[in-house]
Amino acid sequence: MRTLLESLGVISSQTSEIVSSSSPWFLAATVLTGGKKLAWKELWDVLRWYAHNRGYDGNRAWAANVSLEQEDDTEKVENAELF
Repeated sequence: MRTLLESLGVISSQTSEIVSSSSPWFLAATVLTGGKKLAWKELWDVLRWYAHNRGYDGNRAWAANVSLEQEDDTEKVENAELF
């Protein structure tokens, strides 16, 4: 995503390293409730926040070629057998 925004020229490589908002969740909520449009730096903060807080679990399962549901089920069965 960073590469795309940099190639479009809407953020620079220096800007992509700087966090411009301490509460990107608030920016996302403002947009989702019909509030203001975000500046490119604010949009980058929101995208980075979503990727950090939502993407890694799915990426971990994909990289291991195992679905999260299978891992959860296996763990539940193992815990149930202990009792």
